[in-house]
Amino acid sequence: ECREGLPAAMQARLPLHARGDREFLRALLVRGSPDVYLDAVQEAPPEVQARISRDVASLPGANFLLTTQPGAWQPPAGAMVWDVQPLRTADIAPFLLKQGTAAIEAAGGQSLAERQRAFTARVQSFMNELAALPPDDPRAAAQRRMLCNPMEAVLAAELLAAGQTPDPERLLEQRMEHLAEDFAAEHRATFPAHPFAAHLLDWRRSGRPDPDLAQFDSVASFLARHRLLRKTAGTGWRFRHDKILDWFLRPALQA
Repeated sequence: ECREGLPAAMQARLPLHARGDREFLRALLVRGSPDVYLDAVQEAPPEVQARISRDVASLPGANFLLTTQPGAWQPPAGAMVWDVQPLRTADIAPFLLKQGTAAIEAAGGQSLAERQRAFTARVQSFMNELAALPPDDPRAAAQRRMLCNPMEAVLAAELLAAGQTPDPERLLEQRMEHLAEDFAAEHRATFPAHPFAAHLLDWRRSGRPDPDLAQFDSVASFLARHRLLRKTAGTGWRFRHDKILDWFLRPALQA
């Protein structure tokens, strides 16, 4: 989205009637409004990363918050750098329990209280197994990396809520496999992976900021209930994370 520069990317996300005057948007930016949050800079190609750095430098007075994982990209000169610290060991279990609550509520079967008790026991067992691993064990290192990444920790919590053991090497794949099983049980039909992917690919190629999912209403409702899609007043559907969108695009890109 930032290939043509930050102002162009922001302009594309504005309502249609507000996209016409890029210079006015630029004037607002250099006066500190609106704030601009740009996530996962490390996932952009090097030439786009360079364009982002140039744009930030060319917009003095603008408020940017850029997030990135460790990599070769260097923050723009003069940027204040904050290092996000990993969760403390004592905080991981409460985080998993909190994040798994929505998945517990979305599931069917036993009573909510029974599902919550079983989930709490699985989280405790998972943490006990992690604590029992030697600190230099590669499995321990992989699990700690997983649990210190907010998105991956949420996926891990949702898998534990579903009665599965999170595997750091195939975390997203595990979650999507379980969702496909849930969809089949709920709708008595296979998840429409290929038609849905083709629709999403057409949307990405169109340049529109948000997908129109009217023809996939049951799919959108299902994914929203499982917190993979979000919708707020005045905006369209948004996937919870670009990696989740990429997963649903895969069938069309592999065809």
